[in-house]
Amino acid sequence: MVKTLKWLVVIICFYYSIVNIISPIALSEDTAVGLMCIKNIENGGAFNCISQPTGENIALDKEVFISTWSPAHYLIPYLFFKIGFSAGNSYLIVVIICLVFGLIGMYKLLRKFNVPELYVWLTLLLLITNRSNFNTNFYNLGMGEMLAFASLPWYALIMFRLERITIVSVLIISACTFLMIMIKLSLLIACAATILFFAYKKFKEKRITVACIYAIPFLIAFGAFKITFQNKGVDSSQLKGGIYKHTKLENSFVASAAPLASIINLSDIEDESIPSKIRETYFAMKPFVFFLISVAVVLILLLLKNKLKNHHDLVLLFVCFYTVFALAYFLFSIKENWMDYTYRHFRFYSILFIPILCIGFQEIFNRKKTIAFAGIILIATYGIATFSYKKLIVNKNLAQSDGFAYNYYDKDALAELKRLDDSLKTGNNLFYVTSPEAANTIKNNRQMVSLETYSVGVKYGWTHYNYKGTVDNLYIFAENRFFYLPTQKKILFNLFSNYNLEEVKKTKNVTIFKAINKN
Repeated sequence: MVKTLKWLVVIICFYYSIVNIISPIALSEDTAVGLMCIKNIENGGAFNCISQPTGENIALDKEVFISTWSPAHYLIPYLFFKIGFSAGNSYLIVVIICLVFGLIGMYKLLRKFNVPELYVWLTLLLLITNRSNFNTNFYNLGMGEMLAFASLPWYALIMFRLERITIVSVLIISACTFLMIMIKLSLLIACAATILFFAYKKFKEKRITVACIYAIPFLIAFGAFKITFQNKGVDSSQLKGGIYKHTKLENSFVASAAPLASIINLSDIEDESIPSKIRETYFAMKPFVFFLISVAVVLILLLLKNKLKNHHDLVLLFVCFYTVFALAYFLFSIKENWMDYTYRHFRFYSILFIPILCIGFQEIFNRKKTIAFAGIILIATYGIATFSYKKLIVNKNLAQSDGFAYNYYDKDALAELKRLDDSLKTGNNLFYVTSPEAANTIKNNRQMVSLETYSVGVKYGWTHYNYKGTVDNLYIFAENRFFYLPTQKKILFNLFSNYNLEEVKKTKNVTIFKAINKN
């Protein structure tokens, strides 16, 4: 059985690689911002910045330091780009490397916790076929998520190797923690949970001083992150709202429900293909549903307490992650912070929950092996089937550029953007777009991308209330989803006090305006 599972995992990984060589990965906002940073560096600009027109005079540019996203998600693919690979192939190579390194790391970590070989490979199979948690990144690229998957198991393994606390080990842990944060900002929470695990172990051994010392590398890394990175740009932890309509109570229990909710792909109920009445009913009941699932996770752990005695460290690591993430995201949602409340941020400890379930219910595997494995294969098949449907059918006709497919812009809008960009090759022309994806399409002209749109746009309006100055030509490509409130279009019109905005074209996802100079 173990050999069969190994081959299944290898074949599925090979399938992901081949499919994405044939059909490009869809570009997400995160990845698009990284490409914009690369473009700025290639044009002689500063590190980790993008070029934007100033609010005081849109005829002039300024460089904006990007602190909402960590730089590693584009710097690592950039290394391959510099040696001659295309942008799309550079990202694809890194994705495949992350897949391999992440699986090896997870295998080693689970074996470190003495998880039986059978359950390790069952975990890896369920992991790579899970759509909510994992394979969504193979049709909608989140490079930060892939790098996090590849690095977090190794971070935990390094921590195990450095359990004997010395000055050198403190410095190494500090450096590793800082690098993790540079890979993805939410790994700050993951690192805190990992360090809590090791500190608690020392506390249980009554080595209180050593337990307290574990706080030092975390504080060093966090301080270095604040000084060298976050203080140079917008502190994303202070941003409110966002493009996500469901905040506060709707998201309060996402993190605590994730271990179970992600395994059963609960987020599929939110898919647009589901009848609207079902989706609306689910959204209305979401806080209650997630609360019940959160309670179920705790009850399962209590129910399996005796059967998990030989895997105490595995359960403890899961509990540390569960507690830290559940508390952090509960506070984020109550404060209405701008956060992406999706399961991929909780992938690591959702993965840890799978072997816990397998070990806890091993009697079922022993007595009713056929039924148990049939159920697992059914879940895995569902994950592969839904991935294939999304990748090869739904995303088949997405517009493409630079080796990427574009998620949010339909072909008509991108075609019009490219036509205008090609026709306006001289003069001081400016395109205002609300999506970094569209900004990467612009080759000949200047562009304005309001990254603040993604943090405060829909709920609180754009942060700049007017842009002054004039340019030769100004076109605005605004996503229709930003206009679900009547006030949003008015805010957009107020942004450009020197112009009258005339709607020239409306596509499925985008409204295009031409700005006519009032003077």
